[in-house]
Amino acid sequence: SRGLGDVYKRQLLLVDLGRPSLNSFRKAGLPESGLNIDFPSVKTNTLDVATQAAQGDTLTFGKLSLETKTTPVKTIGGWTDVSRQTIERSSVAYLSEVFRAMAMSYGKETNAQFISALSAGTYAQADAAAGTAKAIVDAVADASISIYTTAGGRPQFILASPDVWKDLVGLFAVDGRPIIGGDNPVNNIGSSTIPTMSANILGLEVVVDPALAAGTCYIANSNAMTTWENGGPTRLSDEDVTNLTTQFSVYGYIAFGLIYPEMIVSVTGLGTEA
Repeated sequence: SRGLGDVYKRQLLLVDLGRPSLNSFRKAGLPESGLNIDFPSVKTNTLDVATQAAQGDTLTFGKLSLETKTTPVKTIGGWTDVSRQTIERSSVAYLSEVFRAMAMSYGKETNAQFISALSAGTYAQADAAAGTAKAIVDAVADASISIYTTAGGRPQFILASPDVWKDLVGLFAVDGRPIIGGDNPVNNIGSSTIPTMSANILGLEVVVDPALAAGTCYIANSNAMTTWENGGPTRLSDEDVTNLTTQFSVYGYIAFGLIYPEMIVSVTGLGTEA
């Protein structure tokens, strides 16, 4: 029905609302078949070009070596049952709340799976242990240099746990002026809206994810990781005529690949783990 269609659209919005880490990086559709996703990774790269010293001289030689990496397609899902009487006679929109809760749970779990894949990677590091505005500027600069020189990309955002975000928006100048968290910071390096846990520092959006472990901070380009998904969650239902209940389930297929780890820099020294 149209009503259930609207519910499903809201469900999809709730799914995305619950996975800020996953949504910060690239997303793509799953292939039509296959239990795994294969993707190329650079093993060695000695490709180079140089000016030909003289006509007829041998050009500079190099070689690109690739390796194939594989990541499994995971099935994420869950189910519940609801009595026919509740569905047909409840004075509240019970079924809508069921779909809402399942959508939020699906979003939370897929985001957790993404974070697990992200955390398993090995990345360049930038140190911001001093906790000052200069230390943050240096960390962003170091990350920018690293991502550009090793991957030819640019940083696009900062992904942070809440405690790191709190450190960032709590930066003050030596005279006590807030330089990020204030309503109108002067000579600032960024701005923030505290109630919505949002910020922009040195031109980079700060994405805050409560699911990240304390002390987590990445400066990254969105192409570093890819999530392949089938557009889920898909919703199924079936009725049991013997006890007048209806079973509802949601499921989806998803896979994660760390394509360009050199496009992620891990910032250390911030948050409660500092």
